[in-house]
Amino acid sequence: MKTIVDGVGARYGDKQVLDSISFTLNSGEIVGLVGPNGHGKTTLMKRMLDLMPGTGKATFDGTPYGRLPAPQRSVGALLGAEAFHPHRTALNHLRMIGAPAGITHRQAQKALTRVGLGDHAKACPSSYSMGMKQRLALAAALMCGSELLILDEPTNGLDMDGVIWFRATLRSLAAEGRSILLSTHILDELEKVADRVLILHTGKLRADCRMDEVRTLTLKPAVVTTVERAPALAMILREAHGATVTEAGDTLTIVGLSASDVGALAHSLGHAIFELGTTKPTLEDSYASIVGVGTHPLPERAA
Repeated sequence: MKTIVDGVGARYGDKQVLDSISFTLNSGEIVGLVGPNGHGKTTLMKRMLDLMPGTGKATFDGTPYGRLPAPQRSVGALLGAEAFHPHRTALNHLRMIGAPAGITHRQAQKALTRVGLGDHAKACPSSYSMGMKQRLALAAALMCGSELLILDEPTNGLDMDGVIWFRATLRSLAAEGRSILLSTHILDELEKVADRVLILHTGKLRADCRMDEVRTLTLKPAVVTTVERAPALAMILREAHGATVTEAGDTLTIVGLSASDVGALAHSLGHAIFELGTTKPTLEDSYASIVGVGTHPLPERAA
């Protein structure tokens, strides 16, 4: 399935929360959606699913969500893990929400087993931990065989084993040809699993890059070296070679030269080298640079 988001916008009163967002999703692709709280991630997902008014449109193989003949079989969504009847079992919960798509008892049980809840099918979700509720919400999203999964903060409440399991599950789903759009604040985990990343800030799409590109979108690899007489070497690197150098005692962080160039220069000038290596920017580094804030801002109203 090819998903096209074209000029999608949204407002809450006088506040523009999405400003003409456009991107595409292809089959088998995992795309991460990141940005500070309150900057439009959940709103974008709701707009894609026609759950709120706005400008622009999202189409799924050319058809808006509201006109899909069997929407659950085309698009599965996880937009929250708390919408459960307090006295209905997990299995019955899936049967109920899957009824429009003709989901059978066997299909609902299979979905629960896939997310690790097969032995808890007859329990009520009110007794579940937060992580188990997230797994149940994921089962609801994928049980109809949807070609696209839209997942809002799907790792909330998962312990480390659960996060590792979720990463493997995403890869398995993508290998089946499903496309996945997920929002998350766990940037180091996203870096391990996503093919592309979209960065939203103040309702605008600030970056749409492959994961291997976003790390160097705004930052360059740096050489880190611990040397004898570091201040003297730093001055030469800046003045004679135009490098950007940050000093921390005997350790220099250098942007603009390769490790081999730094090593050769230090050796030729008689500076003993104790350590020499190269560091590459992480997704977290690039994210912080693009949005201009810390990577973990204080919580605001989700949007």
